[in-house]
Amino acid sequence: MERKKVNESKCIEYTCLKNIRKSFILTRKPESVEKELIFSFWGAPSGATAIFENAKGDSLYRLLFDETCVIPVEFLIGEIKVTLAVFHGKADAEKYNCEPICTECVNGGLLVYPNWLDLPMQIIEIYGAIQAVKDDIDKLSGKYEELGGKVERLLDGYDFD
Repeated sequence: MERKKVNESKCIEYTCLKNIRKSFILTRKPESVEKELIFSFWGAPSGATAIFENAKGDSLYRLLFDETCVIPVEFLIGEIKVTLAVFHGKADAEKYNCEPICTECVNGGLLVYPNWLDLPMQIIEIYGAIQAVKDDIDKLSGKYEELGGKVERLLDGYDFD
């Protein structure tokens, strides 16, 4: 899948991981914003809406166009929670939990940066959990083969015809 490039320098780029329904920020460097901030969601489902909630509890909904949307700087207050959803009139809407962003006033401007600064540690923990699952599968596979052998020996003595 080819990735679209956003030409704006004031952009937060996310990638959507369909198998776990999460979205992570690709652009890890802080951005200084004056008027508006562009959000790009690479791999977003068709017809997705981005839902933003700021620290005051205000919500802003933006339908994605070419996997992007724009948010005014006035809305960006404190931690911003981000969710992608596909509203299709059913209770089981496809939903992605996105990495939140933080904002901070600096020298008369607004600094925007990823909130999950411990992301590398989260990745290491996930790899550890994956390895534990693989080890459990190997153990279960060995037990299955052992039981299969016992059943085969048990049935060898019987004539089913």
